[in-house]
Amino acid sequence: MNCLVVGLGSAGQRHLRVLSKFLGNEANICVYKGDHARGLISEDLSFENFSINPIDYYHAKEVPAIAELLGKTWDLVIIATPPDSHYFYVELLIKASMRILIEKPLTIKPDEAVKISNLAKTTNIPILVGYQLTYHPINAFIQENINSVGYIESCATVFKEDLLLMNPYRSMENHYLSKPTGGGAFLSLSHDLDFMLRVFDQTFAQNVVFSGTKYSNNQSLVECNLNCNIQFQSHAINLISEYSLLSNPTCRTGKIKGTKGSIDWDFVKGEIALTVHNQQTEKKLSFLANKDELFKCQIENILSLNHYNEYCQVNLGRARFIIDANAKIS
Repeated sequence: MNCLVVGLGSAGQRHLRVLSKFLGNEANICVYKGDHARGLISEDLSFENFSINPIDYYHAKEVPAIAELLGKTWDLVIIATPPDSHYFYVELLIKASMRILIEKPLTIKPDEAVKISNLAKTTNIPILVGYQLTYHPINAFIQENINSVGYIESCATVFKEDLLLMNPYRSMENHYLSKPTGGGAFLSLSHDLDFMLRVFDQTFAQNVVFSGTKYSNNQSLVECNLNCNIQFQSHAINLISEYSLLSNPTCRTGKIKGTKGSIDWDFVKGEIALTVHNQQTEKKLSFLANKDELFKCQIENILSLNHYNEYCQVNLGRARFIIDANAKIS
């Protein structure tokens, strides 16, 4: 099995680590890092050791020239480069790939998102976007208990991280998220929106309105609020989401509120609970976030796909909606 990781930043190295652990000697794992020299990034993102080559450390092989990427058939290609380059690599590698996994967001331009979707469909190649909450244990908890909250009235999510502290191993002032082409707060923190669309079995939301937008000095989006409606069964549910990359303590919470109770979760504390209106907690689950395990589940899933199908269409549909929504911010 031939696997290719394009990009060697924190996401690329996590994919490389998971592939090495998961597939081991079963795969020929290669890396194209482009012009970016990277040392080994620690699993907790606290430091980077430039004396250790991560490609050698994870027993992979480097592909030094971009032309060499087209010289073989790749069973799996993982694109973990800045989002403004995603379409370039998909278009380049689609004919040499059996399946492609793209780190979120899909891209930053709506027309490129459409082109990627069309390429997947016309070539019959499975393409998925890396929103790992699909495999998180809170997903099963919500599905098992959502009918217990009664008529659902609203959902609310909050996702705040301090950009300058997001990757302590490096200065974030030069990170792609600090640039307008990096996608900004909404796209970089869009995991929860993709997840809520999945919970309610939708690929898009209606009546999308953004407010509270703030930009950095170089016009990169650092904060915004989203208000929209998600269809569920016979009625629309109001979804309010907050996104911020400003100097805030990390906060990542969610709440589904109904007439009989609510489901509340907190990724920082690692808790999700079903609460009824007399404030009694009926069910509670504590979880430990293991990103490597989520990445592993994601790779297992895409390796199980041999052609473009409805699952790919829905996954790309949600990813495309997020790109289209982002275009409405400005």
